[in-house]
Amino acid sequence: MSVPIRLVCFCIILLVDYQAQKTPSQIGKKTTPLSKGVATSFLISVAALWGFAVFWLLNFGIAIGGNAVVLAPFLLSLITLFFSGEFFYLTKKRLAKDMQGALLVLPIVVNLALSWQLNLADSSLQGHNWLMYGVGLLFFFVCSLFYFGIKERLKLAPIPDFLQGLSIQLTVLFLIFLSLSFFQGVFFGELF
Repeated sequence: MSVPIRLVCFCIILLVDYQAQKTPSQIGKKTTPLSKGVATSFLISVAALWGFAVFWLLNFGIAIGGNAVVLAPFLLSLITLFFSGEFFYLTKKRLAKDMQGALLVLPIVVNLALSWQLNLADSSLQGHNWLMYGVGLLFFFVCSLFYFGIKERLKLAPIPDFLQGLSIQLTVLFLIFLSLSFFQGVFFGELF
C-alpha cells in the first residue's frame, strides 16, 4: 500500500470526522461523534467491500472488452454506487443528511483509491488483488477506529492552544501512519 493511498484514506477519515463533528447530537439518543464516525466508517468499508466483491464475481465470470483500463474502474464505481445507494436507503432515517451524503460518495472513493494499483482486468491475478485490497480496506477501517478513539481521549487531555484543531488531527493521523508502517516493515521487508 503506497503513501498516496494512505493519504486518501486519511483524507476520507478527516472528512468523516468533520461530518460527525458538524452534525448535532439528537436529544434522547446517545450519539457521540465517536459513534457516528465509527458507524459511518464501518458502513463505508462494508459498502466498498460489497462493491469490490460483486465486481470480482462479475469480472471472474465475464471478460471486460474494449479498454479494460478505463472500463474496469468504471464498472467498479457503478457497482459500488449501487451498494452505497442501498446502504443510503437502509440508513436514511438513522443517519443525518450530511453523513448520508458521505455514505453515498466515499465508498466509491475508497474503492478507486485501493484498486488503482491493481490489475483489475487480469483474472489470473484475482487472489493477489483480493489480498492487496483486503489489507488496504483493513488499514482504512483500523485507522478510522484508532483515530476516533484517540480523538475521543484527546477531549479529556489538556492540549496547548497552538495544537488544537487540524494540527492535532494531522499529528494523530501521522502517528497512526508511522505505527502501522512498522507492521509493513516486519511482514513485507520494507519500511515505507
